[in-house]
Amino acid sequence: YTPISLSYYGNILRADHFLTSYEVKMKEVKEVSYIEELPAVSRKMGTGMDNLLSGTFTVDGYNDCELCLNPKNKGFIIIKTEKTTYIFSGKENQDTDTIYKEISK
Repeated sequence: YTPISLSYYGNILRADHFLTSYEVKMKEVKEVSYIEELPAVSRKMGTGMDNLLSGTFTVDGYNDCELCLNPKNKGFIIIKTEKTTYIFSGKENQDTDTIYKEISK
């Protein structure tokens, strides 16, 4: 298992895992929120493993989203842009919390 990398630099949030990479420019973000429990998800396209959800998923309450997260974590960042909703988590819960605090300023 290759861990997820979640980083924030130069007003760009990046979520990476192996060959999958998401880059969200903060100027495109309409809303940022944090949830502690992941709603039910259904994979449309991508990877769905016990410790990794990466790709396009239908998420209860959010419709189709781009995910790059560990579903075993206890914190997730939801980012809504005009066109896409993203749900990310870092390698560890603390990583996700730290990034959320940075981008929600």
